[in-house]
Amino acid sequence: MSQEVADAWTAMDPPEQKRVLQEIVAQELERQGVDDVPVYFDDLSEDGAAGIWYEFDIRHPLRGEHIQIDSTSLEDPDSLNTAVHEARHAAQDNWIEETDEPPAWQFWREDHSAAEYERIKEEIEAWNEEYEAYREQPLEEDAFEEGDEFAEVITPEELRQYQLDAGVPVIS
Repeated sequence: MSQEVADAWTAMDPPEQKRVLQEIVAQELERQGVDDVPVYFDDLSEDGAAGIWYEFDIRHPLRGEHIQIDSTSLEDPDSLNTAVHEARHAAQDNWIEETDEPPAWQFWREDHSAAEYERIKEEIEAWNEEYEAYREQPLEEDAFEEGDEFAEVITPEELRQYQLDAGVPVIS
């Protein structure tokens, strides 16, 4: 990401960073046709993870589907990448669950043909097959690409808009 975005990120305090990350996740999920998913900030250093998407978390069963972001790494601007990466996993999981009939999220596709739907359905079914073997191949690759792309192209203006949307004061 640009140094200007990284500097703006580190200028925020942790509560502001949390609000901005929650806003980014909410907007990414909305863009991908998925209902809002809660974001929690916990110390994940023992897990060695920057973030985790949970369909069900045995340690926090009352949370339901949620995203956890490592609270000890908030000052790292790469948290932006992590938020988008985990939001992508939430969307992937939602899409996998909707392969039985044409899903509501088709609005984001440019090609609405039956052939394109079948192509996407086959891709999602491939993700589903990998899901049992820890979703390493297509799911992780896709989520890393989504997070990396977001982090590479986010502009200072876009970060400021996320700050405003999250109710975080913008420091010029």
